[in-house]
Amino acid sequence: MTDESRCIICEAYFRPNVMVGDKCKPCAELYPKARSKEEARVTFKPRAKTLSDETVKEMIYEILEEAGIKRFECEHCRTLFFKTSPAQKQCKACADKGTKSDKEVQ
Repeated sequence: MTDESRCIICEAYFRPNVMVGDKCKPCAELYPKARSKEEARVTFKPRAKTLSDETVKEMIYEILEEAGIKRFECEHCRTLFFKTSPAQKQCKACADKGTKSDKEVQ
């Protein structure tokens, strides 16, 4: 039977000439500062986005802009919006606020 050492990270058995301290070479390269299996398990933020309403909206905006449909800046709130008529200068939210305040005055 050969003398084998167990890696503290992956818990596999290796020959002593492959070990770097208490870790095998691959674990020593991947987790140089980890002293236990728990320290090696670092929680990472997921790189993939979930399909929330905002993510889908951003994807649609990117596709429309790539297709040549330009977004314009609202004169009041400075947000970007797509024009529904050539003379439109405000987004729908600001236009609705303006018509509501005009009706209240009358």
